[in-house]
Amino acid sequence: MFIALVNNVPSHYYYLLIVKEMYIKTTASPLPTFQSDTATKLALAICTVGIVLFGVWSGIYEWLTSVAAM
Repeated sequence: MFIALVNNVPSHYYYLLIVKEMYIKTTASPLPTFQSDTATKLALAICTVGIVLFGVWSGIYEWLTSVAAM
């Protein structure tokens, strides 16, 4: 248990450095806003619908098996 705690402290230090760079440190020239085309937005929407259907709403599996049994 003690070894896990000792190993955990340096990892939190390095992860908090990333958070500090993201939110606390200011830069003179911020990054430009990300722009995407319509095909990329459509692909992300299709993937999101797939994740919701098959990952979150698990009742889809029961529906698929009932349709396949017909």
